[in-house]
Amino acid sequence: MTTLSFDLITSGPVPYTNPGGGPDGGNYYWSDTNLEQDLVYDWIDVEGMSIQLEFPHNDQAADPVDIGFDFPFFDEQYSECIVNPNGWIGFGDDNTEWENTQIPSPSAPRPSILGMWDDLNPNNNIGNGSPSGDVYFYPDPNGQYFVVWWDDVVRWNPDYYGEFDFQIVLYIDGRFRINYREMQGTTNSGTIGYQNGPGTEGTMIAFDQNYVEDGLTLEVDQTGTVDWITLGTETGQMSGQVTGGESFEISVMVNTEGMGPGEYEGAVNVMSDQTQNVSLPVGLTITGDSQTPSLPFIDISGSEHGIVPLPDTVDPLFLAVAERYTHILAPNGDVIPILIQDELTVDQILHARRVLGSYLTDIPGSTWGNNKEPITNAMALSNAILFLLNDEGEYENPDLWELMDAGVDGQDLLGTEIFPEGSGPYMNSSERDATYEEVLHFVHGFGIQNALSSMQNAIMGAMSYAIGNDIYNPLWDLPEEDQDEEYLAMGLECYFGIWAHDPNGDGWCGDHEYAFNTRNEMETGDPALFGIIQGFLGDVWEYTAHLPEGLSGDFTLSWTDDHAYSNRSQYLTDITLSGTQTINIIANAYRNIIMGNDGYNLIFGGGDDDIIYGYGGVDRAIYTGDYGEYAVLLPAEWNDSNLVVMDLVPDRDGMDSLFHFEELEFNGTVYTIESLLGMAGSGAVPNEYALLPNYPNPFNPSTHIRFHLPLHGHTSLEIIDLMGRNIRSIKNNVLPAGVYDMDWDGRTNNGDMATAGIYFIRMVSAQYQNTRKIILLK
Repeated sequence: MTTLSFDLITSGPVPYTNPGGGPDGGNYYWSDTNLEQDLVYDWIDVEGMSIQLEFPHNDQAADPVDIGFDFPFFDEQYSECIVNPNGWIGFGDDNTEWENTQIPSPSAPRPSILGMWDDLNPNNNIGNGSPSGDVYFYPDPNGQYFVVWWDDVVRWNPDYYGEFDFQIVLYIDGRFRINYREMQGTTNSGTIGYQNGPGTEGTMIAFDQNYVEDGLTLEVDQTGTVDWITLGTETGQMSGQVTGGESFEISVMVNTEGMGPGEYEGAVNVMSDQTQNVSLPVGLTITGDSQTPSLPFIDISGSEHGIVPLPDTVDPLFLAVAERYTHILAPNGDVIPILIQDELTVDQILHARRVLGSYLTDIPGSTWGNNKEPITNAMALSNAILFLLNDEGEYENPDLWELMDAGVDGQDLLGTEIFPEGSGPYMNSSERDATYEEVLHFVHGFGIQNALSSMQNAIMGAMSYAIGNDIYNPLWDLPEEDQDEEYLAMGLECYFGIWAHDPNGDGWCGDHEYAFNTRNEMETGDPALFGIIQGFLGDVWEYTAHLPEGLSGDFTLSWTDDHAYSNRSQYLTDITLSGTQTINIIANAYRNIIMGNDGYNLIFGGGDDDIIYGYGGVDRAIYTGDYGEYAVLLPAEWNDSNLVVMDLVPDRDGMDSLFHFEELEFNGTVYTIESLLGMAGSGAVPNEYALLPNYPNPFNPSTHIRFHLPLHGHTSLEIIDLMGRNIRSIKNNVLPAGVYDMDWDGRTNNGDMATAGIYFIRMVSAQYQNTRKIILLK
């Protein structure tokens, strides 16, 4: 079964009713007089007016000539060109290759227009072979066009005779034509087309095939870009694959902001190198003037938190409702606006904005979250607003209703239902943070439904099953058209543990709406919705939680029975502390980034590779194993002054990068960084012999070996193979007592790379011997 790979782009209107191809990467289309009824053969007669070109060789271009105007070509402007005897003009360096190839290609002439790239032999200064015919150029005195004419130029090989009369015409508006007047003999041995400077974009119209004929005009024209069309697809990608018999949904969204009444044209282009590209016209008619007020772009860059007073210059309807403003920038340059009333705290505002940003962050490799750009752009194009309102009393605010009646749309979130991490209601789990539900409604209603139809279809299918199997019970007063967004929100709150502490005592989420309240239960009982949430948001939150200045004591990112809030915090990975209070952070098994404050902080590392900043105060990183089970790489120039602690026991504490730390604790024993630096600088004598685990292990190409000598004496350190044969002697001499660090670079005593496999480090001293297995990878 055939599988078609394709890309999607938008463009201005297609310049031809029957294009032969396009658009390419330069938004060029082409057609000819055999395809386009309105295109007529139009030879420009310049005989007696044109200037003959002198070629140094039959494969070498003449000196550059002035075009007479700036010719736009693949987003560059060219005032002169070169003409090569082999049937092409270019706007860069010459290319003496006479044997034509396919394009686009960096090895072909570039940037160039190939009228008939073939081994041609016009009259030239070398005169080898049997040259015949001349090449002329003619700039229009009025600066409207420029002509290069190959006048009865022959092919080099007389066994495959050809005599060609054709011209390339450049127009000031960026169009170009190739007119073929009389093409005799072998015409299926050339390349016809055009390509950009790098040779990466362009169109090949013909290659070693029958295409040209007498009286044919080929025209190439460029269409513009359109900023009022945005595409959404079932995958969120602007490229994909579809197998024969299948379909692929494309959503087309338009934004008419700033556009006056009139007719507008654009196109959605399906491009593939496996078949002819297809352009789907998009027509837009705007009548009358829009009466819906809209917010202008408001600069928030000068504010510490990106929150600014709402300018007095905006429409009074907005000023009557809100006092402050912030936004999230969309990839298309538009914004997703957030209007804020006066009673919300900065922490609440930032929390809502972070959650929105997390929803719109790409999750690489996921089913629906791999590319959220179309969703974000769709939300920005909709002009919908996230309203952060003081409390329920605002639902009776006549100014808010007047704004809605004027056509403004959006989603509300009440300040009385926003409880960021570290707030009292969050820590004692007394209130539900509605931020996650309401912001998801915003993303679903104005983004997912418009730009990600496959996800919406999956939600509807999963909901139908859930309702039919008593998994989801919509509230009796919930309109049917809102059931899908509520089902999605219930699933999200279950997935991220918001109801896992079971505040209602019934094991359900919401008001007995969703039958599960933990991620594990959901995965088993409602796998379809579990897959949707995971496929859009991944496993963890993508925002950094900020703990407030007044918080002190423990904050855990690992689930524990002792703290109900850990049902939610276990899905955080990144956290920032503030203030001077003492806060102890317990990391989780994910990769954590922890930013400390100016207090005395104890950081309990997790199982992944963490990055932890202590900042002010006295900060201690705590590890479960003994000191000897870790590699402690002290700050130095070679490691960017990082303190690195690497657990040599697999699947325990990982490798942490620490900054601004004063203490390390290993299995209850505390070491100051100063004392560790002193040990390293003074060559402190250990109490006992030890051959410590090498790291990394397995390795390629080198591994680090550490050993301890409490006494002065002869010591041998060698690498042996499975047969006990010496592969490499690392040390074999008398050594003073001390701590030793060295590397094996994977080479034998002869300097050759050892073959991949199992080896052993063997250490032998007067009173000690030990062996450790190591694995050298390919």
